[in-house]
Amino acid sequence: MRMKSALSAPHWKKFPANKDTRGDKWDEGYQKTAWFLEWVEQEIGGLGCVGELNERMRTQKWEGGKVWEGVMNGVGVEECWSRYRNAWDAMKGERKGEGEGKGT
Repeated sequence: MRMKSALSAPHWKKFPANKDTRGDKWDEGYQKTAWFLEWVEQEIGGLGCVGELNERMRTQKWEGGKVWEGVMNGVGVEECWSRYRNAWDAMKGERKGEGEGKGT
């Protein structure tokens, strides 16, 4: 939400300096999770899926990620994270515009 509202911290970087600083888990911190969720919305679940996930999690239990899969077209969170990390090199071209217009 902070990122989408242009209220993200100034040190948040979509593309860390090297692959080793990407993170090992999708929920490793606000910055990593925010960029991951943005990608998931664009590539897996579609526009609004993160908001839908948030709403469902108010009333449903995580239960091994079933609530996630229900919103993300049956794709589990770990599979999404793996795809996100694998797509990293393809996203290099976005670096040029990093920090422009998205509150980064």
